[in-house]
Amino acid sequence: MDKSIHPRTIETLKQVLDDSHKGNPVLFAILSAILASIGLATNSQTTILGSMLFSPIGSLINKSNIYHFLKNHNVKTKNKYQHWIIPLMVVITITITISFLFSKIFSYYKNPFTNKKLNESWPTNEMKDRANPINAIYMIAIALVCGIALPLSLIFNNNIRVVAIGIATALIPPLANIGLALGTFQMESQKEYSTNAIITGAGIFLINMFLLWLPSRYLLEVFSKKNNIFKQLENYFNI
Repeated sequence: MDKSIHPRTIETLKQVLDDSHKGNPVLFAILSAILASIGLATNSQTTILGSMLFSPIGSLINKSNIYHFLKNHNVKTKNKYQHWIIPLMVVITITITISFLFSKIFSYYKNPFTNKKLNESWPTNEMKDRANPINAIYMIAIALVCGIALPLSLIFNNNIRVVAIGIATALIPPLANIGLALGTFQMESQKEYSTNAIITGAGIFLINMFLLWLPSRYLLEVFSKKNNIFKQLENYFNI
């Protein structure tokens, strides 16, 4: 084991890795996809927030980075922890599929009070936000900040901060918006929105995913050192 890494940090990361594997990504992908689809369709921010809290993608990112870190420092871990790409692909597929099915349901049934299609008011403001290309640009800064904060949150095992990062990056709603857009793509009145939603949603997801995963993988190594540059700065200001 690398002596430059505090043993307590290793134990904390092993515990976080174990916890990240306990959740069922398929089940939570289904739950988060349902909430995200309904939240987007009904313009409900609180429901969309719930979908972010159920999202299993953050745990998969943490699992990947911690496993990579521990393996590099010759810490014994179970081989099951190295698998995260396939579960991630499954989560993406489930989310888009469920939201697509919800789109079809909303376009088929009518509101019993107004006798209008349930998707009459589409796209909602929440759907439009995730189809606006400028929001993909804004997400670069947000994802970078979260990519820096994530390894610190893992090292100190601060679940509240990890949850906050999951909310800020919001990986499930853009995928759900893609599914909803695919379901209305054949409608001429929705074609422009649907095209923007699919392209922008994919962009937002990829930006959040990679800028959360890559910086945190590198910075987890940096922040774990007993005498890293940030610790030196902290000691300097304390003096």
